[in-house]
Amino acid sequence: MYIQRQSDQTNRDGREELSSSESPSNLTNPPKVASPAEPLISLLISNQAIAESLCQNLIRHGKKAVVLDRNNTEDYLRQNRQNVSLVVVDPLIKSRESVAFVDLLKTLEIPYILIDSMVRSLHLAQSLQDNACGYLTYDCSLDSLLNAITSLAEGEINHYWCPEAAELIDFSGKKPKIKSASALACLTERQIEVLTHLAEGKTVKEVAHILHLSHKSVDSHKYRIMNRLHVHDRVHLSRFAIREGLIEP
Repeated sequence: MYIQRQSDQTNRDGREELSSSESPSNLTNPPKVASPAEPLISLLISNQAIAESLCQNLIRHGKKAVVLDRNNTEDYLRQNRQNVSLVVVDPLIKSRESVAFVDLLKTLEIPYILIDSMVRSLHLAQSLQDNACGYLTYDCSLDSLLNAITSLAEGEINHYWCPEAAELIDFSGKKPKIKSASALACLTERQIEVLTHLAEGKTVKEVAHILHLSHKSVDSHKYRIMNRLHVHDRVHLSRFAIREGLIEP
């Protein structure tokens, strides 16, 4: 795993440490410092059972946590942006809704960490590009999940990458980057959309209807996709999409 800790100049509650000359014993009337608000951890996870379980475990450990309602997530975050210290979200990058949600988090400057069933190169590359707080998988032990989430929410660490993600990241430069670029880099946004639908088992006709394209256009995209990815049938196309995080296995 890779953990980046906060500067040693700040303590756990985010206040600067007092120098020896400013210690309470040398101050006649030491200023009162308000206790920081309890960090609020918000969960946006597609599997409701997992979301509820993780939320209850955080609460059981004395943390404030809520499961977000997808229907009013944006309003909630805008109203509580000062209180939300971390959002845990699963990377449904294949949907435009998720992309818009990540953009919202960046606009509101709310830190977030991804959590998924496995590390997928597309999502990992996106999280690095967006300066996410890290990447978790459900394979991590419960203690590891809780420790990583609470440490990030409380500002004890800046980033946390689970071991599987850390192996794929190059930390040698000024900014971490994925060691090898995703094969999706050779495809256009429209081709990725077509690829996703085809990999889910939809017919060319169904994809054309969904994307408001002609049958001929989808066929053309399909040919270019397979040619650029060097795959020759739907089975390998689906395997590629799963590996890249476009669809669930």
